[in-house]
Amino acid sequence: MARDARTQSLSFSRLCAAFGFLLGLGIASVAIGEKWGLMVLVCPPAAFLAGTVTWILVARGPGRVSGLRGALAGALAATLAHPLRWALLFAGIGPDERATSVADMVGVLIVASLILVGWLTVPVGAILGEGMARWLRTDATG
Repeated sequence: MARDARTQSLSFSRLCAAFGFLLGLGIASVAIGEKWGLMVLVCPPAAFLAGTVTWILVARGPGRVSGLRGALAGALAATLAHPLRWALLFAGIGPDERATSVADMVGVLIVASLILVGWLTVPVGAILGEGMARWLRTDATG
């Protein structure tokens, strides 16, 4: 991967992590229970990793980065960040005693989080991806 492509994916990943941090703060401030505060710690790395993977695989296709590919990468990053966030959370705190298995619990939480906050995260991810693509095109033209 060329240096320019690494710089682009790192820039997008940082943007995703910043949004993940803000989302984690929002969740921690409104959710009831002591362990929700950990969202501030798990949302940024999940968003960073998802942003890196989707930008490299989707946005960095042949030719210049298009707004459509940027938006698609952002929407996919937001969607992929949900299971990563729950996996990181359970890796850190362990499953609830009442859960039959970690996989069942994570599956339920992924679906619930996509319904509860996915309506916000997926469009914002698409906007961030399209904005990054637009900024890269503007930056390249001078």
